[in-house]
Amino acid sequence: MFNGPEYSSSPYANRPHSISCMDNLEDNDFWRGIEEIAAVAEPILKVLRDVSGGKPAVGSIYELMTKAKESIRTYYIMDESKCKTFLEIIDDRWRKELHSPLHGAAAFLNPSIQYNQDVKFLGIIKVDFLHALDMLLLPSEVQEDITGQIFAFKKSTGMFDSKLARGARNTTSPEIYQDCILVHSCEGGNSLSGS
Repeated sequence: MFNGPEYSSSPYANRPHSISCMDNLEDNDFWRGIEEIAAVAEPILKVLRDVSGGKPAVGSIYELMTKAKESIRTYYIMDESKCKTFLEIIDDRWRKELHSPLHGAAAFLNPSIQYNQDVKFLGIIKVDFLHALDMLLLPSEVQEDITGQIFAFKKSTGMFDSKLARGARNTTSPEIYQDCILVHSCEGGNSLSGS
C-alpha cells in the first residue's frame, strides 16, 4: 500500500505521522511483537470462544485453561521470565474472578479428564470436588455412599467399567453428567452410579 504510486504521489506520503507509521511497518521488532501477542492471546481467546459458543463451561473450563497455559509455556520455552509474567497474570485473574470449586468438581467428575493419563491436575481438582461436597451438607450415610461411588468411579469399576461407560468417556458432553447428578440430587436419590 505504501509503495504504490497512488500513495507515493499523495500529499500524505511525506507527513511526519505517515513516515512514522511506515517506519513501524518496516520494523522487524514490531512484527515480532505482533507475533508474540498473537501467540499468547490465541490460546486464551480459544477458551473464551469455546465457553461462549455453548460448550458447557463448568465441566471443561479447567481443562481448557490448563491447555491454554501449556500452549503459552510451549511458546516461551526459551524465555522463562516472560512465560512466568504471562502465567502469573492469567493465574491471578483465574483465582480472583473465574475459579470456583464447582469448576474443579465438574472437571473431577468429567470422565474424559478423570481417565486421561496425561492429565496432571487431578489432585487439585479432587480438593475442589471434596470442598464442593462439603458445602452440600449431606447426611453422613449419603456421604459414605458417595465416597464408595467416587472410589468406583476413580478405579473404573462397576458401572463405570461397562462398555457403554468406557465408550462415552471422550464422546459424551460433561453437561450430560452434570444434569444427571443435579436431577439425581434433586430427586433425593442416594446413588451417583445408579446402584
